[in-house]
Amino acid sequence: MFVFLDEATNALDANNERAITENLASFYRGKTVIVVAHRLSTVRDADQIVVLDEGK
Repeated sequence: MFVFLDEATNALDANNERAITENLASFYRGKTVIVVAHRLSTVRDADQIVVLDEGK
């Protein structure tokens, strides 16, 4: 199963973002999750992080 999240928490403050990502952690187990985010804190627990700079 694949889960794609594109800026899913960008409108939230840091406390609400943390609460949501912590609650989703068990849901993510066993799934491939691709997250597009501007905040490093959003993907801090990822197994792999790819950083794009000006589209590269």
